[in-house]
Amino acid sequence: MKCVALLTIQLSLLVLFLQSACIAAIVRSGTMHRSEVWRHQDSPVRVEGELRIPKGVSLTIEPGVVVEFYGSSKSPASIIVSGELRAIGSPTKPILIRGLNEEQWRNGLAVGITVTKTANPSDERATKGTAFKHCVFRHLQRPLSAEAPVYVGYCWFEDVGVNDALKFAVTIHAGVIECSRIRRCGNGALMLGEHAVARYCLIEDGEMDAVGGDAYLEHCTIRNFKRFALSAIGRSFTLFYCLIKGCGTFAALPNDEGSFPSITIEDVTIADMGGKHGWGAIHIRGKAAKHERVVRIHTRGGCNRIISPVLISDAVGGHEVIAHQIWWGTSTPDISDENLFRGNESKFDIFPVTAAEPYMQRMSHEGAVVDSDGNVVPDAMVWVHDSRTSPSSTDEHGVFRVDGSVPGVYTLHAYHPWIGHGFSTADWAFAGEVCRTMGFAKRKQQPLVISLPGKLSDARAKR
Repeated sequence: MKCVALLTIQLSLLVLFLQSACIAAIVRSGTMHRSEVWRHQDSPVRVEGELRIPKGVSLTIEPGVVVEFYGSSKSPASIIVSGELRAIGSPTKPILIRGLNEEQWRNGLAVGITVTKTANPSDERATKGTAFKHCVFRHLQRPLSAEAPVYVGYCWFEDVGVNDALKFAVTIHAGVIECSRIRRCGNGALMLGEHAVARYCLIEDGEMDAVGGDAYLEHCTIRNFKRFALSAIGRSFTLFYCLIKGCGTFAALPNDEGSFPSITIEDVTIADMGGKHGWGAIHIRGKAAKHERVVRIHTRGGCNRIISPVLISDAVGGHEVIAHQIWWGTSTPDISDENLFRGNESKFDIFPVTAAEPYMQRMSHEGAVVDSDGNVVPDAMVWVHDSRTSPSSTDEHGVFRVDGSVPGVYTLHAYHPWIGHGFSTADWAFAGEVCRTMGFAKRKQQPLVISLPGKLSDARAKR
């Protein structure tokens, strides 16, 4: 009997040991005194409270590692990088960086990663310095905030941010964020500094504002933000080949500093603004601190368009709004129509493009994304290189549509964490008024399909 009891105790201790090992293979907190590599066999790695990476020390996180943040009211969980952090995953083995659970995130106990000014800067290809590639951030209030130049590529930020104040989930003061997705991001999505650029990013589903700061965006889609696409926390915005859709308003002026920010657009589509608010795509909500009366939207080229129930509204009145070379949903908008242009004693100085403008000749890319078993992949991110388009995503049937291209040969990319990154080449051409949205393989026309190397089941298992 004693042997049986002893064996039972030993087995219980073994179970407890295995359970604790499953909870966290490595626990880290305090200050790192030497460089480390977190490997897949170490996973999950738990960050308890604050972990500091001082200057001269580096942390490397290998593909497939799970990093969990667990904090307390006295010490919220975060990583402070003053040295170097390289988190380079792979398309089918991304690095998962998350709060331990949703409660930790909601209570502000799981914060995220802060990169200080002294951190080793990255180059634009992530070959050196502090960089994040093929990472998934989830259940963190401020998953990434970087003052030093960083590279962020092929990263997904989802179910992140803050809901009780306008604070941005991702802040990049300098460097590059590309081919990345930010969604379900609380009240603010992306803050960019004047030395940062965002390209081929899909930014969606926020409670307040999408983009702030001194934002420079190329080939980006912003959709479904309840307040402003361009935040009132911002001084300048430059957008090339972007789609802005389904937000409260594109730009509300002046900004929180009381000035009219500089706004420049080229090949930008702004659609379905205002919704039930009726704010208008461009909305003057108050007086500027310096009593500015002229609002100018700078445009390049003739391929900008605004299609919205209310185009421009001046809640104060008496301003002059100058916006030339924009397709306003029609080549001859009636500026006296108060349903479209609202403002007491306001002047709307617009010079619309003609009916022959290039957007009338644009076409869409359509196709499907499948995994290695041929199963359709919903919710994959899709983008087209070397075109005038911005990213989209597949629906529940794995089907995507990317609008905005002119005839030509393009490379289409699709990405979904754990399922992988794939691409396909397609040749679009006119057939009278009908565009052929087909790919070409071995000189034979076929439906466009982008195949990913991994399996859909692997992605579902990680969620």
